[in-house]
Amino acid sequence: MVTRSNAAGVTNDGIAIVQSTDRPSKAVEKLAAQDGLFHVYLEGIKDRQPVKEVELVTSVQSVLSAHEQFEEYERLILSPQLRIVVSNTTEAGIEFVPGDDLSA
Repeated sequence: MVTRSNAAGVTNDGIAIVQSTDRPSKAVEKLAAQDGLFHVYLEGIKDRQPVKEVELVTSVQSVLSAHEQFEEYERLILSPQLRIVVSNTTEAGIEFVPGDDLSA
């Protein structure tokens, strides 16, 4: 959606993908190695006709691990340019640690 909105001239936004868990994952490394570029396969109905589309996503500007690159992550979340946060973090990625300041 962001790539399409940017291409239409409606927005000029970028995406930072952040791996929030400390579990080993090659996904962050692979996506970073591709400069954040990846394809999305869309299949459905458009104008009452079946469609199949492959689209290159170009709106990802950075990919990082919050645990391994905390300083860069902190810089992003404190940036005055940050407008929207979207999270698909499940309960596996949310953890209460005694001493956390929930009002911070």
